[in-house]
Amino acid sequence: MDGPIGDLLVGATRVLLYVGFVLLAGTLSIWVLVWPEGHYDRRQRLLVDDGMVLLVIATVLGPVVTVLLSDEPVGESLSGEAGAAALLRLAVIAVIAAWLPELVDGPTVGWRRIAVGAIVVELSLTMVIASDAITGQLVALKVVATLGHLLAAAAWLGGLVILAVIIIPGQHLDQLDELLPSFSKVAFVSVVTLAVTGAVHAVAQAGGLTVLVSSPFGVVLFLKVAIFSGMLVLGNHGRRYVIEFVLHRARPRGGVAAGAVSTLAVVMGAELATAGALLLTTAVLVAVAPLG
Repeated sequence: MDGPIGDLLVGATRVLLYVGFVLLAGTLSIWVLVWPEGHYDRRQRLLVDDGMVLLVIATVLGPVVTVLLSDEPVGESLSGEAGAAALLRLAVIAVIAAWLPELVDGPTVGWRRIAVGAIVVELSLTMVIASDAITGQLVALKVVATLGHLLAAAAWLGGLVILAVIIIPGQHLDQLDELLPSFSKVAFVSVVTLAVTGAVHAVAQAGGLTVLVSSPFGVVLFLKVAIFSGMLVLGNHGRRYVIEFVLHRARPRGGVAAGAVSTLAVVMGAELATAGALLLTTAVLVAVAPLG
């Protein structure tokens, strides 16, 4: 099965994998970095559950799509780094599912924070092993850059999704004063990390800056960087406005100003739309990446 249908299947599987990763690793990252009590919120636990389900589906679909497109035996599609990464990812998800009831018994602090952070790193490594980072030249540099890229994406996008979970149903609004400044710092560092690690990996993968700028991979990468830049300016200034002006100066007694929530919702909507565009461009980047 070749042509547009095959490309669509591969792209859809990748996007499904990325979304599942963001929901699972992103939510866990925010519990570690921003909101240790976040797992007490039922909606956030559902994000973890949904992320696990999507990751399992995408991980299983990967070899199936490979078999359909190449007509190779299932055993061969599970061999090598990609097969090992898929099996390891399923094992990590199984550990998370088994441990989750104990995890939500207390805040994500102390040993829980260390354990959850380690799980996020392990889950991210399964994505790295299945990527082009382990092939070609400068493997160590590409592995570090890709791992940093994934961890930063999880923290940024996971935080956006959790804030959406808070704002849309109108729950936990009293905690925005505490959560927004912390998440704003995490988001800023994450996006800068995404831009730097993405550029480093791209140059290493292409084999040099000259090769990069003259390839389709470079064109898509520059589009992604442009989206990043716009999102960085929009998100950072939007959150600073909400934190410094609306929440602190226009806050009514005993609650959060309605204008603050509306402004934050607009900013987040724009960032989430940008995130969707980034997921699509990432899928395209994987498809047109040069064999470095």
